[in-house]
Amino acid sequence: MVKIFTPAYGTALEAMGVPNNHEMSSAAVFREAGWRALLQELTDDYVRMGQRDGKCIDGIMTHTFRCSPHFVNSHVYDFNRLAADVALSARERYGNREMKVFGVVGPMGRDCYDPSQASDSVKSIMEYHHPQVEALKKAGVDGLWPETINTVREGKALVALAKDYSLPVYLSFVLDKEGLGNVRNGTSFSEAIKEIDSMTGAYAKGYLANCSTAGNIKTMLELVPRDGLGHRIGGFYPNASNTDPGILDGCDGVHQDVPVKDLIGFVKKAQQNHPGIRWDGAWVSGCCGYGKDLEELVVAFK
Repeated sequence: MVKIFTPAYGTALEAMGVPNNHEMSSAAVFREAGWRALLQELTDDYVRMGQRDGKCIDGIMTHTFRCSPHFVNSHVYDFNRLAADVALSARERYGNREMKVFGVVGPMGRDCYDPSQASDSVKSIMEYHHPQVEALKKAGVDGLWPETINTVREGKALVALAKDYSLPVYLSFVLDKEGLGNVRNGTSFSEAIKEIDSMTGAYAKGYLANCSTAGNIKTMLELVPRDGLGHRIGGFYPNASNTDPGILDGCDGVHQDVPVKDLIGFVKKAQQNHPGIRWDGAWVSGCCGYGKDLEELVVAFK
């Protein structure tokens, strides 16, 4: 049985009136008590998804995608603590101890879809992300969840950091704009897995794709098992759009042309077509454009 975690926060919060065009990007929610209250409300609703039907989600993501130094400066520790408190509080009140709380980390560049904005050095990337990973560890998360990562070198750095802090980690890449199922910087998904596993002793629990079209994820799911690496796929969570995210960035209202029923069908077909992937334990959800409507996914698969 697949595992399901909370969908994207950014586009859902924007629909609730929280601005996303601040210099702090989505981390601006922690500047205002009223916005933090909206985040808590949304997180609570996410955790309760499916419970009316006797179902429940398996994972809660912290809203920390942009809580790193380039965006929040000296607020790294307090913003990550606040975000973790929101997730942990929702679990305490509406969830159960089997639900895992993952600390989300985004790419270091301001443009999620531009690989050139990541440092060329794995060491310098580790130094950049270190304060946030340390803050999330101290805040009590159960594991680390880097997402929308666009280069292999940043993936290496983040898995290595998770290992240094003894945090279980899943790593999620954003895919290429050409639709070839590669990592955004052009490296094949299989090669990315091999390189990171080689450097870190296969420490990551699994590799995912997110913030990409379902069609591009479908291509990745076809290619990786052919290379004998289907067992390293940890799941996926596409956008609610068939358009590349680099085009949609900054106009999130367009992110909504793939309804949840289509996502449900996509997950079912992926399970049927790729038995080499360990679906019992793979994580699925929805990225930009999805929100509380993802309750349909919980009811369908839990």
